[in-house]
Amino acid sequence: MLIIPVCVRNFSPLSARWLGSVALICSALACSSKNEGAGLKQESSAPEAAAGFDVNDVAVLFPKLKGINEASPSIKASDRAGDGRGFLSPRILDQILVFSEQQLPGRIRATEKNLENWRIQSFRFDPCAPKDKSSQALSLGAMAEGQAKEDCQVEVRLVLQPMEPLGPFAGSGRTSDVSMHMTYGISEGSGSPELARLVQELDGIRALSATIAGGRTAGIPLGRHPGLEAEMSQSKDQRPLAGAFKEFLQHNLREEQLVRITFSQIDSFSNTRWLFFGGSVSHKDGEANWIAFDLPHDPKTKTIEYRPDDALFGNALQPKPETLSTNALFSSASVGRGVVFNPGFGVGASGRPMPIEEAQNLIGTLENPAKTNIFTTDCVSCHTSTSRGITLGIPALGMADRPRGITGYPYAPLRTQEEIQQRMRWNGPQVSTWNVRNFGSFESQATVSNRTVNEAMGSALYINALFFNKKNPGLDCVDADKNGAVATCLLEGKREDCLAICQK
Repeated sequence: MLIIPVCVRNFSPLSARWLGSVALICSALACSSKNEGAGLKQESSAPEAAAGFDVNDVAVLFPKLKGINEASPSIKASDRAGDGRGFLSPRILDQILVFSEQQLPGRIRATEKNLENWRIQSFRFDPCAPKDKSSQALSLGAMAEGQAKEDCQVEVRLVLQPMEPLGPFAGSGRTSDVSMHMTYGISEGSGSPELARLVQELDGIRALSATIAGGRTAGIPLGRHPGLEAEMSQSKDQRPLAGAFKEFLQHNLREEQLVRITFSQIDSFSNTRWLFFGGSVSHKDGEANWIAFDLPHDPKTKTIEYRPDDALFGNALQPKPETLSTNALFSSASVGRGVVFNPGFGVGASGRPMPIEEAQNLIGTLENPAKTNIFTTDCVSCHTSTSRGITLGIPALGMADRPRGITGYPYAPLRTQEEIQQRMRWNGPQVSTWNVRNFGSFESQATVSNRTVNEAMGSALYINALFFNKKNPGLDCVDADKNGAVATCLLEGKREDCLAICQK
């Protein structure tokens, strides 16, 4: 079993610009000189070296800088990556916007057309993501055992959104109602040396975050990165952690690794429907091109629309998916307990009331990465399952089984029932029907879906099994969360500390 040394001086791939600011880590963790140049072959005796990852170590949501329209770190789509090119080329952005214009003529705003306005809002690291629709994802049990898998892709996924220009929303950190996911295929297989190197670099960043007051990542529900947020609140000018994350992305991502870009956009005229589509990126003669691909459930269609205003008629998703989707939940208001909202009455897609167990199973399957993924499920279902569960008051039992020591919950601030019922736009899960962000910003608010939590949970679990002797440093809520008590408490925003009953 490989144990990754956390000695920062061994992280030769990263620039020395930020290593100097974390030199104290080596002395604090008692890194010995015998580890120098040893890479992954030496085992460190430092306790932090085997601490393992939790959800915020593999899924990083940038907080908003106060007073200006930026995130921390601030990374433009045009900033140079590892190959000297921008993260997003003007050519590819133009290809995507031309396609969007064909679907919704005249809906693209000037803000979205300007490459300089696009910012990276978050990123996710997946050690073993499905490569295509034929790939079978590992179960959580297989991940916990560190089962080897060569038919998978080491991925980094960026979430980009354009920032609103200065004006009425100056200083608000507000983003436009449009989002882009850029997927980089770094290498293949759980035994990839590139995977080991990236884990080593992220472990150094995790250790740096732990040196900041309030920056420890273990045991914290998934939300805005605790270290970045703590660093931002403590210093206006010196933010080495933000620099480390920026350097990590700039060094490791190159355009030739870009395999897929998906896109979502609201109809700027009517503000009553969303458009989702995606495409693969081909590389030939040093030039990248984006090509739209078909929907998983409809090979004749390349886009799917989300129309909440048509939900009562059973047409929330168009074209209607023939596979498992959230469409049935938009005309099934009778399934819930009315804990969060009182949705009234309704019938399922088949003209009957939907039993709550059926709704739970549907949401649980859609939010379980071992059962569904981007190649088997439509985009809208992945982006609306959490909000439908909350709106219908469905108990949070359908999430993937949580392993011990992984904090598999989204950050949820404490709110009163009255505040939640007013559908406030809060930092936390997707409360609003119109909030379709899985891991990004809804205007100036940070939001996280259960699907994103489950993917991060699996990634952290697998990394810990492969590299940290199966040690998970997060909360153990398995026994406390019987019947979904902890998850439902968090989603309902109750005043008591929902995580206090979990074992540290």
